[in-house]
Amino acid sequence: MDRFLEDPEGEKLMSEHNRALEAAEAAKGMQFTPKVTRHELLKQFKYRQKMNKDQPRGRANASTVDVSFAPPIYPPSLAPLEDLKKVMFKDLLLETHHKGSYILVRSITQAEKMAAAMAIVEDEDEDAIPLQMLNEKLRCHDGSVVKGQILLVKEPYLTLTSVGEYGVRVDHVSDILFIPLFDEIVPSAWRVRIPEDEPPQWMAGDWLRMGNEYLNRGKFYSATECYSKGLECSPTEEETHYLLYYRGMAFFQVDEWDATLRDLDAVPAGPKSDKAFRGKAQTLYHLRRFRESCDVLTKLCKKHPEDAGAKNDFREAIARLAEQKKGGYNFKIMQEKASKTNPPLLDHATWIGPVTVRETKSQGRGLFTTEAVKVGNLLLCEKAFAYATEHPTRPRWGSSLHVNTETGTTIRGGQLALTSSTIEKLYKNRSLASAITDLHSGGFKQVSTGPINGKPVIDT
Repeated sequence: MDRFLEDPEGEKLMSEHNRALEAAEAAKGMQFTPKVTRHELLKQFKYRQKMNKDQPRGRANASTVDVSFAPPIYPPSLAPLEDLKKVMFKDLLLETHHKGSYILVRSITQAEKMAAAMAIVEDEDEDAIPLQMLNEKLRCHDGSVVKGQILLVKEPYLTLTSVGEYGVRVDHVSDILFIPLFDEIVPSAWRVRIPEDEPPQWMAGDWLRMGNEYLNRGKFYSATECYSKGLECSPTEEETHYLLYYRGMAFFQVDEWDATLRDLDAVPAGPKSDKAFRGKAQTLYHLRRFRESCDVLTKLCKKHPEDAGAKNDFREAIARLAEQKKGGYNFKIMQEKASKTNPPLLDHATWIGPVTVRETKSQGRGLFTTEAVKVGNLLLCEKAFAYATEHPTRPRWGSSLHVNTETGTTIRGGQLALTSSTIEKLYKNRSLASAITDLHSGGFKQVSTGPINGKPVIDT
């Protein structure tokens, strides 16, 4: 994290942004009137797309940098969807968080990676506006927001975007929902029939086939939506078997380990039982639950002694379990491997030795030994919760820049990607969240709530 004092370009950006903030503050609460027409908005967006595409990589000047600014801190929406009122763009007020409301929009462009993921969206009145989504890797669902994607923004925030236009900005990952085209909330004019000969009432098997089509095309979230719909259509036991198995494997492909484990645990007996068992073991491994992974793989190897893949998974799980229980690491080999790979990713387990965290009387939490230790003893070795790297050949200014006007700091490149990666992991796997949420927060009051409408709430 850098201070503006050491960053002339950052000081210039801060000065320009502060002037924009002053103008925005003066307009706060005013009725929103678009600055440009829908046609002009699309024209400007296509021009920026072309500039991004034509921009040579690695040019080290500020004009090539994707810059985003942190807004004044505000909490994520904690309201269930049924408690929110639908509004249109014409109802929005400038520089305002619209509590108790939501907007339903359709993308009329594909999302473009600028300071964040940005797309031009329209409401039912066909009014258009930019939609800026932070943490774009998670937001872009199956790789991108495609033209025609339906999105729901809870308690929308209308503000000045980084490109100088008023638009809706979404900072919290749980404040935006991707809506399937077949969902009942989608207006009839936007809804599509998939395929054109769709019967009046699809059965579970129809949704299973559609889900498999998406799965084969790498559209994993779209696949999960179809499988979920199929499970609502009174499936037979055989259909339930396939719907749960394939939904679990679709979640596996997007690193949603909690959801994968839930589905694979529930798969009834059937043709995919052994594959579901194998997937369960791999999922437990990703969740760092190595003892349980070993237990599952032991049973699988006994049942299928010829399965070389299961044996290899078992060896890896045993090695991680030994590290987790005894702290047996070969640091020389680990260093050699890390020096030869980019990024230097190593697959090892966390070991916590003779130490514990305790509250002190006057200095907050501290790390204490639980037994006598000697110089050179290993006390702990922790697996990173998340990680991100930038290619070493890219200039420091040839990357993304996030500006926090409240603290006067900037975050660049890999550090910014690390923040996004951490948020993504927290959102996808709540069972792992305590590794971050239990840390000292510097007095910041975190929201404390369970899932809302089946989705976790993450305070970005």
